[in-house]
Amino acid sequence: MSKIHSKKAFMEKLRFYTSFCFSDGESASILADYEEWFQSEVQHGLSEEEICAALKEPKKIVGKLLLESVHPAWPALFSHSSAIQIFLLTVLYLAAVLFFGRFCGKNGLNYAYFAMGLNLFYAFLGMLLLKKPGSYKAYSYKIHLPVGGLALLILLLEGFLLPKLTAPNAGEICALFARAGLLMVLGSMLYFAIKAVPQNRRWGFLVLLHLSGLLTILLFLLNQLQMLYQDPLEIAKLIWGSAGIYGEILLLGIILSFIWAKE
Repeated sequence: MSKIHSKKAFMEKLRFYTSFCFSDGESASILADYEEWFQSEVQHGLSEEEICAALKEPKKIVGKLLLESVHPAWPALFSHSSAIQIFLLTVLYLAAVLFFGRFCGKNGLNYAYFAMGLNLFYAFLGMLLLKKPGSYKAYSYKIHLPVGGLALLILLLEGFLLPKLTAPNAGEICALFARAGLLMVLGSMLYFAIKAVPQNRRWGFLVLLHLSGLLTILLFLLNQLQMLYQDPLEIAKLIWGSAGIYGEILLLGIILSFIWAKE
């Protein structure tokens, strides 16, 4: 018996589990079957809560379906499930940006260039992967607004606050806050890769792309902090590099939204 009390909650959980256990086509077929089941039962006078109570938990339903089906091997599933593909792409992207963050060290604008290249590559591969069926088109900008607000706040702090920080330990304190923010963004990206992408492929990926801009700005800030007090020109490099990274992310997000809205 399911503990879920609404069709929306039931279908969201079912979509989540099928996204990581079946191909996009199989997941869509399973969801369509349960959509029809709900419609049929409602026509017979049952409420959504009663229908959910008569069904098993979505996790158990998917487990039973896996036992009954001729399930493809994991490598084959990777090539047919866009949710898994986006999750793996995001993990590889995170590994790459962290690697280049350490590799570039404090070499001026080098990391900004690497970050912009990685973000472009991430957006391009995501667009290719989400051409497949099951890439849902509904969008919500509720998450984008706070992410954008945080990115703009960082840019403003870089422009107006950092030049005024002359205390000996100011750089260390800024680095501490930047590392805390970095951990939060890393966790957020993994969370959205697991939770949001199965529910809405394209919207989830746009959120991930937006977060990637925030991530790379913070990494660039960490790379540059120890140089800011040696040369005032480094502050200008930091501001322009961060603005370039975030401007690219906004442009990529607009391009992807425009392309997907046309389909």
